Amino acid sequence: MRLEKKSTDLLSVSSSKGSFLRLVFERISNGLFYFVTLSIIIVSAVLLFDKTSNKTVAGYSMLGVLTDSMSPNQQNIYEDSFRSGDVLITKKTTASELAVGDIITFKPNLASDTLVTHRIIEKKSIEADGSQYFVTKGDNNNSADLPIHEQQIVAKKVLIIPKLGSFILWVQQNLLLAVISVISFLGIIQLINYLIKK
Repeated sequence: MRLEKKSTDLLSVSSSKGSFLRLVFERISNGLFYFVTLSIIIVSAVLLFDKTSNKTVAGYSMLGVLTDSMSPNQQNIYEDSFRSGDVLITKKTTASELAVGDIITFKPNLASDTLVTHRIIEKKSIEADGSQYFVTKGDNNNSADLPIHEQQIVAKKVLIIPKLGSFILWVQQNLLLAVISVISFLGIIQLINYLIKK
């Protein structure tokens, strides 16, 4: 009987210890998840709508659209136009990979850090060394941009995410409210999980 009682006590202690470790692991995991979520929101809000920001990851960048120069209208027939409030995913590229119709992000002049994203409407070689110039135009603009040298090109558009930029811009303008909202939402989820387990 004593042996059985000791075995039962050991199992009970072991079970309690296992439950405690699981609880600690769960708390740490949840804390990390909340931290990463908040970090992503804050970093995205700060960087996305910075006109001079060109942060890249493996050659890819995320840019917020601030104007309607590439919005669709009755005159253009492009299916990949985009509007203010959308988000663009771009990838670093070279001049040889570009063709008329591609949408590129470029610097209006090499001395500027401001970025513009328009469509290539003409591609031509002018320099004796074979380097190329490109003529671009916003789909919603009446006139073309000044020609740009290939060195001014930063990236090529690979994906459009509609409306995401509007949300992130709101987060940027209401950062404190956004953080409080996220913490409250995650807290409610935690409370619901606790009540369900209880």
